[in-house]
Amino acid sequence: MSKGNRFAVIAMDRRDVGRKVAVTQGGGERMDDLEQVKSVTGKGRRKALWLSAAFVAVLAAGATGYKITLERGVKQHITARGGTVGSVHVDYLGRFHLRDVMLPLKDGLSAKIAGIDGRPKFLFLNAELEIANLSAELAGYKIAVPRASVEQPNFDRQTVAEIFANKSGLSLPERIQRFQANRIFLPEVAMTKIVEGDEDRIVYKNIALEDIRDGRVARYSSSNASLDMHVAEATEDGKTKNARMNGSFGAMTGKDLDVAYAARLYTQVAGPQDKQAKALYGPLSIKDVTQTIGEGSFQYGELRSNGLSIRMPAEPLLDTLGMLRSVKAPDELPAAERNAFYMKVLSLPDMIGQGDIQLLGLKVKSPGKDIGKQISLDVERTSLHLNGREVNASLNGISMEEGDDHFRLAEASVSGFSWHPTMEALKQLLVLNEDQAQEFAYSTLMPEFGTFRLAGLDVDLPSGPADVEEIAAVDDEATAPSETTSDDRLDAATAAPAIDAPDPSDSSQGSDVAVEGADAGPEVSAVPVDADKDGSAIDDGADAAADVAAAEIADDAADQARDPDPVDGAGDDALPQTALNDDAGEVEASETMSSDIASLVPQRVKFSLKSYEAALGKPYNGIPTDIRIVYEDLSVPMPPDAKDETFEQLRKLGYDKLTLSAGVEGHWDEAGKSFVIKDISLGGEGMGSVSLSGVLAGVSNDLFSADTIRMQTAALGVTARELKLRIEDKGLFDKALTLYARQNDMTAEQARGMLVLVGSTMLQQFVADQPKLQSVAGAASTFLGRAGTFTLSVKSKDAAGIGAIELMTASDDPAGFLERLDIEAKAE
Repeated sequence: MSKGNRFAVIAMDRRDVGRKVAVTQGGGERMDDLEQVKSVTGKGRRKALWLSAAFVAVLAAGATGYKITLERGVKQHITARGGTVGSVHVDYLGRFHLRDVMLPLKDGLSAKIAGIDGRPKFLFLNAELEIANLSAELAGYKIAVPRASVEQPNFDRQTVAEIFANKSGLSLPERIQRFQANRIFLPEVAMTKIVEGDEDRIVYKNIALEDIRDGRVARYSSSNASLDMHVAEATEDGKTKNARMNGSFGAMTGKDLDVAYAARLYTQVAGPQDKQAKALYGPLSIKDVTQTIGEGSFQYGELRSNGLSIRMPAEPLLDTLGMLRSVKAPDELPAAERNAFYMKVLSLPDMIGQGDIQLLGLKVKSPGKDIGKQISLDVERTSLHLNGREVNASLNGISMEEGDDHFRLAEASVSGFSWHPTMEALKQLLVLNEDQAQEFAYSTLMPEFGTFRLAGLDVDLPSGPADVEEIAAVDDEATAPSETTSDDRLDAATAAPAIDAPDPSDSSQGSDVAVEGADAGPEVSAVPVDADKDGSAIDDGADAAADVAAAEIADDAADQARDPDPVDGAGDDALPQTALNDDAGEVEASETMSSDIASLVPQRVKFSLKSYEAALGKPYNGIPTDIRIVYEDLSVPMPPDAKDETFEQLRKLGYDKLTLSAGVEGHWDEAGKSFVIKDISLGGEGMGSVSLSGVLAGVSNDLFSADTIRMQTAALGVTARELKLRIEDKGLFDKALTLYARQNDMTAEQARGMLVLVGSTMLQQFVADQPKLQSVAGAASTFLGRAGTFTLSVKSKDAAGIGAIELMTASDDPAGFLERLDIEAKAE
């Protein structure tokens, strides 16, 4: 027995003697029973001590064996994969310490780790892992992680072997699914990339991944991030220059990141169970994003997403991307390879299931054209939602301003836009040869446009000098005379000077005419000739004038020969004074014309729009068959400085702004082979409206054919079955009559009475030979009088309708044509 154990037994015996004395004082027989119990208990305690000592010895031996085995196993595991490790040390509690570790990556790259400290799961001890100074290169970026910690990973012997062993037989997604941990925390991750000598850098702070199970990360976050990158910035001359972009991100949070499924997307193909898209990540939020480039800035309050689902591809995504990167000129490939290339391109968007992204509080600022001014763009919300091949997007609360100039829009959205027809048509086109492709219906490549909507548009911008210059250029081309050079004008001036013939009856103009003409220059004054005199006098005067002109021209030529550069500047290149005056007049006229044109163009472009909606749906061979295009309250103010005649007339009528609404709406009834015109209308606020509706018959699917000949033939078969015209007055007639009365010194009632009288008379003359139109004339007269609306309905008695040829020949037999129609008119 060892010395320590003997001391323990002596101590126990001393305690037992004390108990024995106490029992003796209480009774004799009880002392013997207690002695027997004491003897048995003492033996059990000694056995327990021996067992404890043996257990500690076995545990120490096991720890020693485990230590040796783990040290050898870790080193062999690293070196077997082409890595190196400076030192491996394992303590008796299974905690390992690795230093200077190098792990090989693809393409000759490697990851270096200064230290790895941790412990596999051992007996009742939880696993743990600490990494110090990790550096690696991945996707062109150098990655640096000063420290990383993993809390309670499932690093027992079996799991480590399944995850890292070469012979585990598990795929990459399965290995990822084997890993579990409560939390992974990285205080900092820095990513650096050198591009053309410039360093791009992104740094993430306090990255945390929590509750990692079955290849999924339940929650992940980062407190903030910063970036410093070089970008190409556009210059005023249309070129680009190298600039720095600095930015930052606020808190980032996300849920349900499926790392194992991402690995499947890149390394595996779709199986029988992969018919539906599966979520790749769940809700995501990034707050306070800011980027600055030069004097401009870009920021938004939050980037938000509800998640993204992806379908498994028909072949591994890594293989597809690698093939696409390897092809530099796809159009130069043989036909079969080229088609296969584009088929792979088309397969990528088809992987998308559902996804969305929203930008909240977008703000962009950039320098304006004028010094000291800044252009600001604000967008309250930008959203994009993908549902397979369907796209829905919207912008809300748009405002762009520069000083007093602004552009505001409450909403711009597109819904129901679908690439489905385009994708299917492209797949059909790619399998055709060149001859077949010539017969292909290319209209089927059109997407389904869905519904485009604008609301709350308000524009106030300068018109700019370019508008005036463009109009002036067009006007100059329309009014410019034939091209004439300065030399041409000089020749015309000297060849045929304007000379008035002198009166031969004036005796004072005898021989002195030539002298006076010489003093007068090339233009000779003359006295009017009496037309009743002898015609010979005119002939004589003309001859005299010709002689004077010839003498003057000869003298001028002689003077120029003697003095080619006279003091007055009349050299060879000089124009006569009349030509110079003509040029000055042209300049003055041009300036006046530009001034007039400038007065026609408003100094500012101002208008507003309540709403605009264009819905183009149900395409047939790519041509929409369900159409709705409507705008409401397009308002344009009447500029007081504009000289446009239309604006002037509207101001005279009392309108300070023009507010219009219009719409076109209709759909094709394929079964009935008809096109229903629900509404074609135009109206103005404070004016009235005009609308047309009806039904066109004989509209077969050939009208939407890709074959032009079939389409034209089908168009000739379209007939009018029913038409309805509705006119509503909401003030325009009263304003026009008031203006007419004021201009003609009469009252508005007098003007209306005259209008009714003249209109009724003309209508009665028109329908005199057509009694069937009497109801139309009566309703029109009532409408001109005071009624608010006029409605005219025309319906073909024949269900086949009235064709275009019948309409063109209706004037040959108007009575017979009208008998084929049911006509109804009313005024209310």
